This record gives sequence, structure tokens and C-alpha cells, in this order.
Amino acid sequence: MQSRRITGKARIPIFAALIRMETCPSGLRSTPGKCVYLKRVSRVRIPQSPQMEQQIFFVYILQSLKDFSFYVGQCNDLDYRMSKHTDGMSKYTKSKRPLRLVYFEVFQSRSEVITREKEIKSKKSRKYIEQLISNWKKDIESGG
Repeated sequence: MQSRRITGKARIPIFAALIRMETCPSGLRSTPGKCVYLKRVSRVRIPQSPQMEQQIFFVYILQSLKDFSFYVGQCNDLDYRMSKHTDGMSKYTKSKRPLRLVYFEVFQSRSEVITREKEIKSKKSRKYIEQLISNWKKDIESGG
């Protein structure tokens, strides 16, 4: 993930929309004979006005490439938070590395993002999370 600096302290985060199905190399299996690898297919820009320092918040889902478990989290700087997960600075995900970002949503307030995170976690269903990711990928592919 990358950010571009514009005037003052404002930044424009640029997130690659990641989708693609490929066959797993031997030893890695998520579903029988299939493994999801992600490829950049488009970019999603989230602009910020230099005059108005409006903060944005994210709910995100990571998937472990080690055991294919999911981690649901929230933050206000997705680039920074991803680097913390990748560097092993997060207690839960440290032992689950390598990780990949498979889903994220953008919100305007901390309360909205916390509510959404709790909603996803309260489902306690792998099928629900997989369906959420699948629908999100379809939206990206269709340009929506």
C-alpha cells in the first residue's frame, strides 16, 4: 500500500483492489485444490481535502496464509496498521504470518467503524466472512 503526500499534512491513501483465484502450490490448501492469491486489478482512491483534515476509519479482514484463519480489525491508518501486522507487532497475528488483506470498508467516524467491527465479529461464522469477501470482490470486478 502507498500514500502520496500533498500540501500540508493531508495524504491520499491508495489501496489496490486485490482479486484473483489460482491453484495452490503443493502443501497449501484453503479449499480442496484451490487457494486464493490476490492480484492488483484496480485502484481505489480515498481523497482528503487539504483544507479539511477529515479523518477516515477502516474495518479490515486479514487472512493468514499459514492456517487460513481470519482476523477482523479496525483502525484509522490502514497502511500503518498493515505494517504493524506484517512486522509481527500485533500479538494475535504474529504467529499467523504471512498475512494478506482480503477485505476493507471505509467509515467517517470511529463509532461507525467499531459498530461494524463488532457486527462482523458477532457472526462468528467463517461462511459469513467468506461471503462478505466474495461479494466485495464481485463489486470490485463489476466496477461498483
